[in-house]
Amino acid sequence: MADDGLDHLLRLAERALEDGLSIDECITSIEAYSQAFHPWYEEHKDAFDEDAPGNMSFERSSLERLLKLHTAVLAKAESLQKGTTQDMVALRGRRKGMMAYIDTLPKRLSTRRTRKG
Repeated sequence: MADDGLDHLLRLAERALEDGLSIDECITSIEAYSQAFHPWYEEHKDAFDEDAPGNMSFERSSLERLLKLHTAVLAKAESLQKGTTQDMVALRGRRKGMMAYIDTLPKRLSTRRTRKG
């Protein structure tokens, strides 16, 4: 039985794993896959119950393909997260160095008015 939701998930996962995507496009496609996967899984989780093997309404090959793609999408998301964390640490270090040269303004500003006379 072909399921349009499963086919849609497979297409979204393949899109998220495409090479040559910018980081923004990659994050957007991973987010789209994630948002589509959760409701689909909640709707069909009874089909994966091991106690009811006759309950399987999807082709095994499609589910195995989804499992491989899902694992790859999760790995890619994790690598992007680690890369972003490392980039943020590097930017903080560069910021401190730049502020040492740029920050020549006074550290405090006086809010009192000068006295006349």
